Amino acid sequence: MSLGLIIVVDDNPTFRKMYSDFLSLHGYTVMTASGGEEGMKLLLNCTPMVLILDISMPVMDGIETCRNIRRIHGNDIPIVFLTAFNDVDKLRDCLHAGGDDYLIKSGNLDNVLERVKFWSAAANRQEARTRRDDVIQEVDETIERIDHEVNEAESAAAFIEELSRMMDTAQALADGACLKGEDNSNYIVGYAAGIVSHWADTQAAVKPRYMSYLQAALAGSSMFQQ
Repeated sequence: MSLGLIIVVDDNPTFRKMYSDFLSLHGYTVMTASGGEEGMKLLLNCTPMVLILDISMPVMDGIETCRNIRRIHGNDIPIVFLTAFNDVDKLRDCLHAGGDDYLIKSGNLDNVLERVKFWSAAANRQEARTRRDDVIQEVDETIERIDHEVNEAESAAAFIEELSRMMDTAQALADGACLKGEDNSNYIVGYAAGIVSHWADTQAAVKPRYMSYLQAALAGSSMFQQ
C-alpha cells in the first residue's frame, strides 16, 4: 500500500530517477516532471502529499513555478525546494515565493525522506505554517545583517587601500622636500592626520580604525611616543 503521492519536478533526469527510485523504495508513489510547465500540468489531475521542486530549470524556474502553484492551487500542497545552492538569498526567494522547505541536492537522501515524512503529516504542516512569518522575518534580518557586515568590510578595505596610497604620497612629498629622520616622520603624520581625521569625523565605520592604523604605520614617529 502506497504511503502517498510525491511529485518531483527537476530538469535533470539523473536526479529525477534518483529521487523517484529512493522514495518508491520507501513506499511512496512518485510522479516526475522535467520542468515547471509539465509539473503544473500534473497538478491539474492529481494532488500530491508533497511536491519536490528544483530551483534552476529552463523556461519556468522553480521560483516562478512555485508562485504559479500558490496562485492557482493555494497553500494546500507542501512545496520542498531542491537546489544546488547553499545560499541564504536563495532561501529567502524560496520562502517569499511560497515554498515550505529547502534542501541541498548534494545532501543525504535520508534528509529528503525525513522532510517528506514531516510535510506529509497535517499536524506538522499546520504548526510549521503558523511560524512561517516568523521564519521569513528571521531570514530577512539575517540577510540584512550579512549585507551590513559586508558593506562595513568593503568600506574598511577601501579606507585602508586609500590610506596606503595617501601614505605613499606623503612619503614622496617628504622625500622631495629632503626631510630626514624625525622631521620626515612628523611631516607624514601631519599630512595623514590632516586628511584622514576628516574621514574619521564623517564616516563612523572609519573612526575606530583611524588612530590604530596610523599608530601601527608610523610607530617610530615622535608624535606617538610617550
